[in-house]
Amino acid sequence: TMNSLNFLVSERKMEIYKIPNEIVSLILSYVHKSAAEVDERLDINDEKRIPPTSRQSLYLSHICSHWRSLACSMPELWTTLSNLQHPGSVSHFIRLSKEKALDVTFVARTSMFRIMPAISSSFMRRDSFLGLLIPLSKRWQSFDLTFLPDGDDEEVDAVIPGLVETFRKVKCNKLAKVSFRLGGWFNGDRSGSSASSIFSSWNAPKLRNSAVTDFIPSAPVSKGVTSLTIDLVDDLSDTFDYGEIFEFIGLHPNLSKLDIRFRPSNFSMFRAIRGTTFQGGLDLPSLKKLQINVPISETYDFIKDLLRSLSQPTLEDVTLDFRVVLQEMEDDDLDKDLSLNFKSELDLCLRELSRHESLRSFSLEVSQEDRTNPYHSNNALDCIFTHLPHLEHLELCTPDLPAPTVREVRAPLRTLNLIKC
Repeated sequence: TMNSLNFLVSERKMEIYKIPNEIVSLILSYVHKSAAEVDERLDINDEKRIPPTSRQSLYLSHICSHWRSLACSMPELWTTLSNLQHPGSVSHFIRLSKEKALDVTFVARTSMFRIMPAISSSFMRRDSFLGLLIPLSKRWQSFDLTFLPDGDDEEVDAVIPGLVETFRKVKCNKLAKVSFRLGGWFNGDRSGSSASSIFSSWNAPKLRNSAVTDFIPSAPVSKGVTSLTIDLVDDLSDTFDYGEIFEFIGLHPNLSKLDIRFRPSNFSMFRAIRGTTFQGGLDLPSLKKLQINVPISETYDFIKDLLRSLSQPTLEDVTLDFRVVLQEMEDDDLDKDLSLNFKSELDLCLRELSRHESLRSFSLEVSQEDRTNPYHSNNALDCIFTHLPHLEHLELCTPDLPAPTVREVRAPLRTLNLIKC
């Protein structure tokens, strides 16, 4: 966008204030949308940065008086609010957003804990951002809460009650999407923790999309949720029973889309309690789309147990995204064992999927490594065609697997996408 502006101004000698309002409006809208996408990649631990959406709206409104007047007349440019932006700009954004729906982000940093009081009733009074935004909760269309403590448990537990009390009985009539990250809170039912009760008293009748990161609550976000993302990032200090993840999923009976991502480096700490049977334990009659992003090794049981736990074979679209985890030193014997194990486990996972005759779309992704990995001897196509004969759409993104051999196009297959193969 800026390159195009430079071209108009320098090459075509167009005076910027003479650009038609319709073109300027498109530019402003495009930059705002692009900045919102960058927001998702913002390093929230960088206290010197402000959200790109907030920054760009202000930058664009300062190019010239004409652009400022036009930007201030477009309320959609001022609907993204965060406590990371300059405190003085928040009320400015609220005023210019008029009555438009708001996207709200609240990040609690470690540096804030020293000034946040333990007394819950005074929590909101001490935070000017929440003091301005809580009364406007009926206008929220999305809310992102990030809480990343580095302090000890006692310090954190002193803050949680105030955070919970702040959102008690909040009325969010337009809220459609929420995202929560509570670092280190894998078990929301931890003794003495009230973190899960953040959701219990919300009034959000339109809430359908939810994401939780490093936090497995003991209560549903909302039983009306149809799309749920569970993202596990932080390393664990102790083993964690992934059966609790299944229990949390089961609290949302109307799910149609489920996305699970495992990213801790010590992912092997996620295990099921020995002897646990998951067969048919999850009743999700509307679940159509499933995405699982996990490292290869140690997570096969999780995938198989999740598929076994589904009481009804309703899946239509499944993505298995594996990240290759290799030892630093090459070992041919170990590589051979890893390859054979991957082939065997992939076959077992697909056997579990074969129960879903409704499955029409399947994607298999295996991340590429700098060196040839031990999985290059596997040809996934034969395994997929054997167990999933009803597929209409198949996508493989497997740079380190061999070039797939397509002996015949199997009916009813309509599309076959081979990416980096």
